[in-house]
Amino acid sequence: MAVNPESALVDELWGYQYCTEIFQLFGQEPGPDDVFWPAPWNATEAAAGCEASNGGRAPNAGWATLTFGEAPSQWAAATSNIVWSNGELDPWAGGGVKANLSTSLVSITIPQAAHHLDLMFSDDGDTVAVTEARDFEMAHVRRWIEEKKARWGP
Repeated sequence: MAVNPESALVDELWGYQYCTEIFQLFGQEPGPDDVFWPAPWNATEAAAGCEASNGGRAPNAGWATLTFGEAPSQWAAATSNIVWSNGELDPWAGGGVKANLSTSLVSITIPQAAHHLDLMFSDDGDTVAVTEARDFEMAHVRRWIEEKKARWGP
């Protein structure tokens, strides 16, 4: 049960995205000195849950890499202006797009960080890698805006 309607919506949207685009192939096995409980991942069980919640639609494992991959696909050829941010510490980092596919489809891996840390407000505790990731992302966004202005005017 969700705490509030917004949480319920987030759960619903995340569930859909998990099952259709980023079906995550991992579980967790605790180490001898951590606080995490065992949560082994069962692919068959996870896929059945996705199919049940999405009208029989099977999950698409590896959607991002299958769609974009290391070599540009037809879909990627018709897409532009994306920065994929991959945190080295993300358990799902293996499923991310890790290579620049063009000058407007770029990727960055942030050492010793999670994928969303670059989207948070700046903090005194930010590492150099996080700061450099933000600079990398903003440089691309600024360039894309300038290119658009040059084509279409201010």
